[in-house]
Amino acid sequence: MTEVIVHTHNEDNSRVVVTYPSGEISINELIERVVDKSKPYTIINEDDLPNDTNYFEAWQLIDGKIVINMDKARDRHRDILRDERQKYFASLDILFMRAIEAMNIELQQDLASQKQKLRDITSHPAIMLATTTIELHALNIDSLLNQ
Repeated sequence: MTEVIVHTHNEDNSRVVVTYPSGEISINELIERVVDKSKPYTIINEDDLPNDTNYFEAWQLIDGKIVINMDKARDRHRDILRDERQKYFASLDILFMRAIEAMNIELQQDLASQKQKLRDITSHPAIMLATTTIELHALNIDSLLNQ
C-alpha cells in the first residue's frame, strides 16, 4: 500500500492537496519540502482516499480524516449538470428553429418550456436533500426532469 500526504492547500485553506511520494526521497523529507506544517496534514494509505474524485473540490481535512463538505459537493454537482445540459440545449435549439420556420407556435411554447426546465434543474430541491455523493450521482438530468 502506498502512503500519501493529505494536506491543506498552502494558499487556500478550504482545499486539500494529495501528494504522492515518488520514492526518491522519504515521506518525511517530502513533508518538509511541500507541507505548511502550521496547517492540518496527515499521512494515510492511498486506499483510504475517497473513491469518488468527481467531488475532489469538496474534500476537507478534519481531525486527520478526509470528509466531504456536502455544500461544496452540491455546488460541484450543479456545475456537472450545467455542463451536461448543454447537449440537451443544442438539440432543443435545433428543434426550436424548425418550429419557428414551420410557424408552429404550440411546439415553440413546448420547447421553450423544456428549455426552462433545464435551466431550473440546478435549483431542483433533490440536490439540497442529497446527503452523500452517491445520492448526488443518482441525480442526473434525466432523473431530475422526471421527478
